[in-house]
Amino acid sequence: MVINLDWPPSINHAYINIGNGRKMLKPEYIKYRDDCAYATLVAMAKQGRPPPPYILVVAVWKPDRRKRDLDNLMKVLQDGIFMGLNTDDSNISTIVLKHRGYVRNGAIRVFISTDNSEEWYFQHYKVLDNNPLEDLTYH
Repeated sequence: MVINLDWPPSINHAYINIGNGRKMLKPEYIKYRDDCAYATLVAMAKQGRPPPPYILVVAVWKPDRRKRDLDNLMKVLQDGIFMGLNTDDSNISTIVLKHRGYVRNGAIRVFISTDNSEEWYFQHYKVLDNNPLEDLTYH
């Protein structure tokens, strides 16, 4: 299953203080999470739902050359995607996160597949790179 998404809001600024030590998610974070869930539902209707455990391959095109932590993207993506799949993100067995370059406004493409071991890597990782995980050590 393939999902194309816009650049997410930063998890660093996802919460606002509402007093008495309580925090609340900002509306733009909630909207992005809901947009991810909707995009997942649409992709699932067109492409089918892979069974767990899941492998996520996330291709990232940053909006500019500022320093950004790629792992900050994963929280909002996982929340939205697994809301759309109506399952828990504990069903993820592997995450591959790859920076692909820069485009205006940023972009993210998420590939979701089932974990069927080494066969999957050689079939799907080529989407991100012509080098099928030569640096990955299998345990």
